[in-house]
Amino acid sequence: TLLIEDEAQALLLVPSGPVDDSWRGGEPFNENSWTPVQLGVGFNTGGGAVIGGGGGETTIAYSVADGTSGTQVFRGGLGMDFAVLESISVKKLGVFDDDSDGLNRTITAELWSRDGNGSGVVLASETFTSGSPGTLEAGHRFKSLPSPLTLEPGPYTIVAHGYGADERNGNSGGNGDFATSNDGGGLIQFVGTSRFGSAGGAWPDSEDGGGPARYGAGTFTFSAVGDSLIRTDLESEMHGQNASALLRIPFAYAGPELANTLTLEIAYDDGFTAWLNGQLLTSRNASTDPAWNNAASAAGNAVETIVLPSTALRIGDNVLAVQGMNLHADDSDFMVAPQLSAAFSRFERLYFSNPTPGQPNGQGQQGTGIVINEIHYDPSSDTAPAEFLELYNAGARTVNLTGWRLSGAVDYTFPANTELAPDRYLVVALDASFFEAEFSGVPVHAPFLGRLSNSGETVELRNNLDEPIDRVNYAVGAPWPVAGDDPYPSIQLLHPGQDNDLAGSWRAAP
Repeated sequence: TLLIEDEAQALLLVPSGPVDDSWRGGEPFNENSWTPVQLGVGFNTGGGAVIGGGGGETTIAYSVADGTSGTQVFRGGLGMDFAVLESISVKKLGVFDDDSDGLNRTITAELWSRDGNGSGVVLASETFTSGSPGTLEAGHRFKSLPSPLTLEPGPYTIVAHGYGADERNGNSGGNGDFATSNDGGGLIQFVGTSRFGSAGGAWPDSEDGGGPARYGAGTFTFSAVGDSLIRTDLESEMHGQNASALLRIPFAYAGPELANTLTLEIAYDDGFTAWLNGQLLTSRNASTDPAWNNAASAAGNAVETIVLPSTALRIGDNVLAVQGMNLHADDSDFMVAPQLSAAFSRFERLYFSNPTPGQPNGQGQQGTGIVINEIHYDPSSDTAPAEFLELYNAGARTVNLTGWRLSGAVDYTFPANTELAPDRYLVVALDASFFEAEFSGVPVHAPFLGRLSNSGETVELRNNLDEPIDRVNYAVGAPWPVAGDDPYPSIQLLHPGQDNDLAGSWRAAP
């Protein structure tokens, strides 16, 4: 179960002085001076990607100097092939601007995947016009994609089309490169193939010689995938001022299950310490009790998945607190991007369609998870309408009980739109008003027809197709638990994963 997404809302403070330790979430805390932000947070002022090494926050794949003039009139598609070696995030597409003086024609940039069989698929495109030319950077104009595009390792081609006599493209004529290429420190590779096609918008299927950056046409900006996790830039608040940034990430957990484990997936550079509700979870390259301006103890960048104890998780409101630490206040890059999830134990019966006597069981099929969990058959008063049955959903999904029925000792059909969510209870009683006067907080349906015998009886639950779901044939006396009179008017199932048609699976209960 995901508790905190990697793009969740958080509260940030880059402190200018000491902060009381209550910020870590163990007690009430005044957050008025904290700034709402979106995870993850960080900055990059250097030439390397924050996570994973490589080519920087905004590498331009193909570039030319400001004022570079075009050399060719070609209206079709012009493509340059490249290969991605490590996953990258493409943020902008760009087109060559003849003389860097504005566009006189509509030019389209397209990023294609290349399938190796003489064709490809368009992954992203941007259109540049005289009225909407994009932003000029050196000799190309750029527009941001609606959202960053992740390219996994493989072959790709950047294409541009629409050039003409009044807006020329560049072409080296086969004598080396027209543009300068930048592989981002080894994130991508220029494979030495250019290509052209007569029709714009179609795959340019004619290969051309020359260098790998032969054309002045399309280009793009990219970074290592890790940098795409930075959704809130902290350069102005943090760089040169403090090596530490504090995050409080509030979240609610509705329960009622207890988590077995917590999993913290976190991208960081250079270190961090994390707490849940004031309880220390873990740290990397950092003190377990850092001061407000602590730096990381060593350089490092990684994306780690850390399995942790779940004892600090509360039903209700929680706070994950993370102190991210840079190697020093003037270090060129920083990141902390946490995500938190929990694993729970839920019990759901498996059913086997093929008997395998004397052999290992085959592949089980999931049932509904609904079990008869309590039978209140011998109340203290012989005349009060106190009898009831309790159902429990031990499965992992909500079950629609419309048309389901109880049969045997009692008879009841569930009305339309009756649902039972995972880890929730539902009671079917002889008298709803009497039950609600004695108990609260559990949905109750009534009345059932019949009575629950004090000397033993069969109760069966069937679905809307009249298929048997659960069955209990309870009895009185050993090996069944003894129920009757105060303080034990009920029998209750010891564990929802046990066979509730066996006497040893039950106990007498108040």
